[in-house]
Amino acid sequence: MKCENCGGRISLEDEFCPSCGAVNRNAQKHIKDMRRYQSTFANVQQDVQEATKRYSEVTVRIIMIAVLLIMAILFSLVAMNPTRFERIGKGLRLKVTYSHWVKEFDDAIEEQEPLRVAYIRNDIGLYRNYDSETTQKQYLADMSDRYIAFQDYLLMMQDPFSEYDTATERLDMLQSSLRGFYGYAGDLKEKRMQKNMTDSEIVYVAALESNVSDLLHTYLGVPYEDMEALSQMSRAKMSVALKKYYEAMYEPLEQAE
Repeated sequence: MKCENCGGRISLEDEFCPSCGAVNRNAQKHIKDMRRYQSTFANVQQDVQEATKRYSEVTVRIIMIAVLLIMAILFSLVAMNPTRFERIGKGLRLKVTYSHWVKEFDDAIEEQEPLRVAYIRNDIGLYRNYDSETTQKQYLADMSDRYIAFQDYLLMMQDPFSEYDTATERLDMLQSSLRGFYGYAGDLKEKRMQKNMTDSEIVYVAALESNVSDLLHTYLGVPYEDMEALSQMSRAKMSVALKKYYEAMYEPLEQAE
């Protein structure tokens, strides 16, 4: 990229221009975003681990109490029909587990924490399958997953040691995750979906879209007035557009590779 003061070449790692000494605002923003991203990830990971531990302890106690009560009240029936008792116990555990993670998912949406949303869907398996009652929640989980991937690939564009060897490969992965994000966000903004969504879910979608716009503007120099058109582009057109923005802010891909 070029220095805003003297036009000299600088990178996101340079806090000050090596030619004129001017402050590199993009570098300061990059460092701040990286620290915030790392801090947020660490905090979310710790919160999820603590929540899982608390949930496990409470679940064990609930199951033990429930089993003891059922055994005391239905002892004679259990002796005659143990299979029926096993089905009752299994159903109770599944109900407690599902209810807990539904609440965790809704809390993550309300607190606008896409890492938690993606974790609950990917690791716990909640809303992994489509059905008429939870389609919008599945879409919210998928959109969050693409948002996390978009952030990761965007940061890879600044990482010379990325697992993807060339800037073109990184840009392709960025484009794929961005199109996926915009696709799910667009579906969630349709009337047929929003009529089943809570206010927190609607606000969540808008907040992630705003974050994506800020990241594209900061790291690729995409003008805010171009965001709407970018979100509607086909795969090929978006690839061309992202390449143009990248080369305008950094350097031609041929030189970068």
